[in-house]
Amino acid sequence: MKVQGYLVCWDDYYDNVLDIDSQFKASGLNLQIINSGTPREGWNNLGDIRYYRQFYYALKDFDFNNDYMLFMCGDISYSDWNSVIKRSLHVLSIYENIGLYAPHFTNDAWGFNSTNLKVSILDNNLSIATNTNGIMFFMHKDIVKDMLDFFNYFEQKHGWEGMVSGWAIDIVHSSLAISKDKIILRDSKNLITHPVGSSYSHDKATNETIKIFETFKEFSEKDSQTVNKIYARMSHDKNCMDLNSFYGKDFDLTKNKISIDYHIIYINDERKSNRKDIDSYLNGNKHNIKSLNARNEIEKESFFNENKDFKLGWDSFKIGELGNFASHYLAWKYVDENNLDSLLVFEDDAKINNSFIDKYNLFLDFCPKDYDIFSIFVHPNQFPRFNHNDIINPCIAKGYQDWSTLCYVVSNSGAKKLLKYVKETGMDYPTDWFIFRHGSKGIFNVYTFQPEIAGGIEIDDKYQSQVQ
Repeated sequence: MKVQGYLVCWDDYYDNVLDIDSQFKASGLNLQIINSGTPREGWNNLGDIRYYRQFYYALKDFDFNNDYMLFMCGDISYSDWNSVIKRSLHVLSIYENIGLYAPHFTNDAWGFNSTNLKVSILDNNLSIATNTNGIMFFMHKDIVKDMLDFFNYFEQKHGWEGMVSGWAIDIVHSSLAISKDKIILRDSKNLITHPVGSSYSHDKATNETIKIFETFKEFSEKDSQTVNKIYARMSHDKNCMDLNSFYGKDFDLTKNKISIDYHIIYINDERKSNRKDIDSYLNGNKHNIKSLNARNEIEKESFFNENKDFKLGWDSFKIGELGNFASHYLAWKYVDENNLDSLLVFEDDAKINNSFIDKYNLFLDFCPKDYDIFSIFVHPNQFPRFNHNDIINPCIAKGYQDWSTLCYVVSNSGAKKLLKYVKETGMDYPTDWFIFRHGSKGIFNVYTFQPEIAGGIEIDDKYQSQVQ
């Protein structure tokens, strides 16, 4: 992920710009300073110009060998820019179709309530939005190219001399992103401080906005139609409040990266609707593997006759605990015998929503290759058990929880290790303790998401547990 950054400076914020620049350098991301104040050595000293021409300079200077352009105004502040940089690069590395990405700000007319279209594609801090603010944003190089074409067009028609505000540019680049089906992400993880006030005439800025939009309509009639929708969303127009309003009903936000091999553990049809929801949502290969109702003596006897390697490490398990463990054991055995690369295992009290595929794709991208079990679900009451020693990378942690096998992925090598342990040592814990407690001892490689990677799946607690 290559980013070319620009930071605008004028004299009133000289010290603040130095602070931002030094923190970015310490994090390994260099910024070019666009300076409209007193000339400084090593900076791009452009004289007393304003936002439009400062931004135009960045567009013309941008090297298209980079993936994103970062543009920042020098009057913003934050206590820890390193965390902002890490967060931004992390988000940009996950999604391939981000057109614009920006934090939220204090004193922001384009805040969450005015821009949000869809929440929680990665975590609860992220939302797909109608537009950014022009204060700080990352812009994909495809949008940089379109913006440069528009700025060149405006330059030929009118020239940028005398333009003093900067209004409307964020709406223009957001319209161009939407026209390319590139999502606009806003992030409330780090709320950036932006002061109130401006030094220019708002009447003049309004007239400049009209001029920008009129020229944009000449430049691209189709893209300019989105401008009105963005403003309608700000006014909470009911026809412009969701993704379909901007991207169309056929827009596919996320797709399965692979066809998923999955299995749902169940012993009766009490939760049949949950299974149907999973089947209809997943674009995958469903495997129907036998589960054990241990309360049925005939089934239990048949299980032990057919699975001579299954060994009990303790003789006082509850009958439901035995049935649950045996059902998972049969899934692991199926993976091994059919040489599957992996298997996504659900219990039938799992309820998934439309962010599940995002979560699964995160697992594919970020999970260490040596995993035996990757637990996709962690109950919120387990979050306090998480600590920073568990962190593997920006998404993934060692398995820190103590319970719930609601939904997990078992690898082929993991299935073999689990089966081997049962054969040699036996079932010495209920299923979730067996996985997570042995994982904490290093017997199995167990991973999960960090707590902030929320959404995607939950427990259906309407019914009493069937398999535990």
